[in-house]
Amino acid sequence: MDGGWSIAALPAASVDEVLVRLEGDGLAPIERTIGRPISGSTYHVDFEVEPAVVVPVFVRGPDGTPVSGAVIQARWYRDTRFVEIERSTGTDGIAYVPVLSGSATYYSARTAAGFAPPLGPITFMTAPSEPVLIELARAGRISGRCVRDGQPLRDFEVAYWTNRPADRQLLRVVDAVDGKFVVEDAPIGEVMLCAHSSDWPVGETKAVTLVENGEATVELSVGDACEGRGIVVDAASGEPLTNASVRAITSLPDATSLFRGPIVRVDFDGSFSVRGLPIGEAKLWVTAPEHGEQVALAQSQRGTVTDFGVIPMARAQTLEITLESQSPFDFTLASAQSFNSPLLPLRRFDSTGKLSYEGVPPREVRLHVTVGDMLMELVDLDLVPGRPWRYVIPIDGGRVATIRTKARSSSTEPAFVQAVFRRGAETTSRYVKFDSNGEARVSGIVGEDLTAAVFDANWLLLGSRACSVPATGDFEVEVECELPRLRVRVVDEHDAPVTSATVTAGVESSLGWMYSHTVDGSGWCSLDPLDAPKIWVRAFAATKGVSAALTVDVDRTDEQAITIRLADLRSARIRLDDRGTPCVGVATRFVSANDFLIHEVWSDASGRAVSLPYGDERGVVVVDDIGYWPIRFELPYPRSEDEVVVPLRRLGGVRFEARAVDGAVVPGAVVELRSVEFGASLQDWIAEGKFTAPSSGFVTDASGVLIVDGLPNGDYEWRATAPDGSQASGIANVPPRARGTRAIVF
Repeated sequence: MDGGWSIAALPAASVDEVLVRLEGDGLAPIERTIGRPISGSTYHVDFEVEPAVVVPVFVRGPDGTPVSGAVIQARWYRDTRFVEIERSTGTDGIAYVPVLSGSATYYSARTAAGFAPPLGPITFMTAPSEPVLIELARAGRISGRCVRDGQPLRDFEVAYWTNRPADRQLLRVVDAVDGKFVVEDAPIGEVMLCAHSSDWPVGETKAVTLVENGEATVELSVGDACEGRGIVVDAASGEPLTNASVRAITSLPDATSLFRGPIVRVDFDGSFSVRGLPIGEAKLWVTAPEHGEQVALAQSQRGTVTDFGVIPMARAQTLEITLESQSPFDFTLASAQSFNSPLLPLRRFDSTGKLSYEGVPPREVRLHVTVGDMLMELVDLDLVPGRPWRYVIPIDGGRVATIRTKARSSSTEPAFVQAVFRRGAETTSRYVKFDSNGEARVSGIVGEDLTAAVFDANWLLLGSRACSVPATGDFEVEVECELPRLRVRVVDEHDAPVTSATVTAGVESSLGWMYSHTVDGSGWCSLDPLDAPKIWVRAFAATKGVSAALTVDVDRTDEQAITIRLADLRSARIRLDDRGTPCVGVATRFVSANDFLIHEVWSDASGRAVSLPYGDERGVVVVDDIGYWPIRFELPYPRSEDEVVVPLRRLGGVRFEARAVDGAVVPGAVVELRSVEFGASLQDWIAEGKFTAPSSGFVTDASGVLIVDGLPNGDYEWRATAPDGSQASGIANVPPRARGTRAIVF
């Protein structure tokens, strides 16, 4: 066969998408989706098969005996979704699971009554050398019922967990009699439970205690729900997105978000009304074709309709990554992926060193780039909507740093070095292995500062050094390992230990390299060894706030101890305002003068946002949220707790229509724009990387029209020049979240 396949009659059901899955011997499962099927249409779906690696998974009981009949579920992320596969263990307790080679694969197991379902390990196997081990624990039994206002529910879901909400399990109940349910595999000890349904959000959490072979009873109730409304628009133009959809979200205690209720499509004007929202923090999942998905937030109250206001959606774009090498290199050995949001699947570069992801939402992305088996690079990208997303990563060339180590004992065996430096506006972490001579060569170094951190084979930090990068030529760096560690104690205003604190330290340079440790029960922690003339140290506790940065002169000959006092901290209070309109639900970052993130919070229904208490006198508010012109606003100094108004500008657009005096359209007219409020031209903003010109430039098309979107609202001076040299000028207004119209008459 030629690999072709077909389905003669695909049901045109009332669904939003159809999933097509391919499985085969020796192949990793692959899934593709088709949008809402239309009667009479033909759909073409291609599968590019990928070989599987068969991983043996061994399941045993607490006494070490194999467990047969356990259902193993493996899942990995591929092409914007999780792919799952299940296999059962045989009499030897082993299941053979075909998974995608080299991907992060998550394993879990379910068994018959008597064992609690564990979450297994994560693997990146390319060729298994030994089985993945999952060890089961004994379980108990919980029986109960689920109600709403005292009336039993028929269909619902129960979440249950022990002391770790992240390990929660879900029990789906369908057509329950009198709302009854039974959990046959509940873990021993204190078990927390809550319930929700497709119509009602999560209710109150209840606790029961189980002993081995014991049983407990519980009654659960779902939470109250309210209605929400809003309007979905394009972030750049303000035009309603008539093809957008929204869906209510409910959050479990482990912060997992689940969809609730049906998908709701917006009306002709972008407006919507949706039910099933929880009381308190309400969330909506908002999608629109060719736009990045978004979670909209609002505060809901019992008995009222929650207003999400105008929800701006930024267009998804293509992210392009290019590798460059000054020597022959097989680029197809290199790959990239991202494990944070958005999750970008593992993808290999082509023979020219290029790779692209289509439809990526604008967001901060940490991209993992692997080049062969000797080099990995982490690149932090800030994907700002409306700007080109093209990044070049040089594999070699540039300045080369040769890293060596100096140890105080022969037991230190360096395996990897992490070289941190700046490339353009992004921070790069490049990971390189030490060779047999005890050297690691890091090429492509740019910028002024470099931090080299040395790890052993188990990724234990042995030592690190911060240094300056010479302007020209290659250079060498010697990292001394096993240096004395800096001891830090965190106390409150009464000198009592703050046992919940985290201590963050970094190099006192423009690089911003940092790491964190958690204090013990006495408020103490030991920092990783860092060979630098000066470092800064901060302490954070959710109940107290963030201390100011304390600069420390590092003594490399003896252990030092310092105390950080979380006292006299104050919050910053701001109100985000756009010409008298409060800016609601805006992601706002409070940072220090050296860009240390203090707090990120969303503005409330009045546009107000309050930071955690912090110790820095100088502070900065940074907003680059979708639908707003980016701003970096310095708070007044000296700082007080008085409310400060931060001026934001919602985005909008303008449509120019060029005509001659006789009414004939004028194509090819060049239009120049200058912001009256900011005193900057669009060319200035383009040069600064704040704005991207339309693909055809600032020139009217064949119908005499030029549309410019993504501008901060306000007045703009414009001047237009026709192909015959005649000119016109005037003032155009860009409205917030809308597109204004301005006639040009030559």
